Formats: sequence, C-alpha cells, structure tokens
Amino acid sequence: MTGLTAGSFDFNELIKSRAPWVFVFVLSLAFLLLLVTFRSIVIPAKAIMLNLLSVGAAYGVLVWIFQDGHLESLLGFTSIGGITSWLPLFLFVILFGLSMDYHVFILSRVREGFDRGMGTEEAVSHGIRATAGIVTSAAAVMIGVFSIFATLSSIDFKEMGVGLALAVLIDATIVRAVLLPAAMKLLGDWNWYLPSWLGWLPEVAPEPTFHHVPERYPSRLSVAVERSDAHVSLALHGELDLETAPRFREHMEEAETGAETVVIDMRAVTFIDSCGIGELVGAQQRAQRDGRRLVVVKREGTEIDQVLHIAALDKTLETTTDVPEVGTDTTTR
Repeated sequence: MTGLTAGSFDFNELIKSRAPWVFVFVLSLAFLLLLVTFRSIVIPAKAIMLNLLSVGAAYGVLVWIFQDGHLESLLGFTSIGGITSWLPLFLFVILFGLSMDYHVFILSRVREGFDRGMGTEEAVSHGIRATAGIVTSAAAVMIGVFSIFATLSSIDFKEMGVGLALAVLIDATIVRAVLLPAAMKLLGDWNWYLPSWLGWLPEVAPEPTFHHVPERYPSRLSVAVERSDAHVSLALHGELDLETAPRFREHMEEAETGAETVVIDMRAVTFIDSCGIGELVGAQQRAQRDGRRLVVVKREGTEIDQVLHIAALDKTLETTTDVPEVGTDTTTR
C-alpha cells in the first residue's frame, strides 16, 4: 500500500513502537548523569519525577484544549478530536531537556551551599534565592517565544506552542519554585543519600571551580576600608565566596553612603565564586543607578583575573592594576 494514508499509518505505528525506547533511554541517561554529578540516588529519582510532572501537565492541557475542544474561539481552531501523532514524543524530549536544565542549575547552587557547611534547608533557601531571577527571566523569554506558535493557523504548530508555553510556565512556577524546595526540605539530609556500594562513583563537581577550596571549612575575608571625602577604598584579602559575601555586602553598603568613587582592591583575593561575582554585579548596578564611579583593582594573570574575564566582568566593570587617585580615570577594560 502506498499514498498519504498508508504513509501516515506507517509513521504512526513507527512512533508507537519506538516511543517507549526513547522514554527509557532519556530517563536512564538523565538518572546516571545526575547520580554521578550529585552522588545521590534521591536527587536523580526526584528530578525525574518532577520533570515527568511538567511533561504530564503539558499532555493534560493539550488533551483538554485540542482533543476535547475547549477554548476553540479564543485560540482560533476547530478540534479534530485528537492530538498530532508526533507531538507527544516531541514535547517529551524538548520539555525534559528544558526541565533538566532548570533543575541542574538550581541544584548546583543548593549543593554549593551544602558543601560549604549549610544545613539542607538553608542551602535550599540559598539555591532558590540565587537562581530565582535567572530562572524567571529565562522562563519568561521562552514562554513569549513559544506563545508565538499558538497564533499560527496550522493546528500542529498551535498545539506545539500552547503545550511548550504552558509546560514551561508550570515548570518554572509550581514545580521549581514550590514542589522542588518543598520536597528537598521534607527529605532533609536524605537528599544526599548514596548507598555504600556506590561509593566507587567518581566525584564530579556540578560546575568548574577556579581554585581548590577544602570542603566543610569556612573561608575567611578581611576588608580594610579607607575613606577620603567622597573617595572610599576597600582592600580585600582572602576569599570572596558564599560565606563571606554578606560581610562584603555590609562593608559595601557603608562605603557607598555619600561616596562618589568606590574602589575595590582585589589584588589579595585568592578565591571568588558565583556569590562573589554576584556581589560585584550588584555593586556595579547600584553604582550605575546612583551615578557613582566603581573601580575594581586586579592583578593581571591571576586566577581572579581569569574569573573576571570568563564572567565578562572585565568588559562591564572599570578595572585597573593600580589603585586610582581621586579624579583620575585608569580604565583598562
């Protein structure tokens, strides 16, 4: 048999026969990757269940709208009593990948806090706060892009756009902002459970580090402040990281009061993590808002210099290798 009808029938049968293998492959690979990355069997199991919730919610919405015929006048379509055959598998692969991206991003911040001595509840709170803005912004962009497909005349693309947009909305709000932290808080230290017979698994950091920091040992940071009229200089010595960032922020808030120029001397900083980078970005944003000059002093060729370059801060911050005098401009960016 040949023709469109026969071709469509063969395609649908092929999708049905191969779909289970795709599900098994994706779920198994995700479990193994998360198992090795976070050295826990609870983290990957919970991640898979939460991601499947997002996908299942998208399937339910598609059935309710396009198969049952709701919201026809609002979306401008006529229900055909079913869903496009290729769409469920397509949505599963795309949505699972997007959900896993959010999940790993948030969990990396949570694990970072836990490894530095925070309790699980405190680490979860830190991870959610540190990633909320980025996750929300990324979700808003994707929802806007996917929603464009819902305005097209083709019902196939309309189904895809509605399914993706609503799934991302549900995943970024209900699943990531409510269910994930609630589940981790309830499980407590069980989140990091790894059977002894899996102790041979290699240790893989969730993200690259630029300087070795012993786990479970608090870092130290000293801040020397010098003020001359409206010129304030902060000389940092030690590590600007998760634990010392609040101390640095307190000094910055005091220094910024009535200052026209704030200099941050980082030549004696030995380590900086994402929290420290976030504090520098925040200081820069406040300086731009208040019309204040912010200068970062660095030492070329050091690991801190490399981190600033990788984070692209050397292109947005005013940086120099010497402490500037009042009224001078020694920008090297």
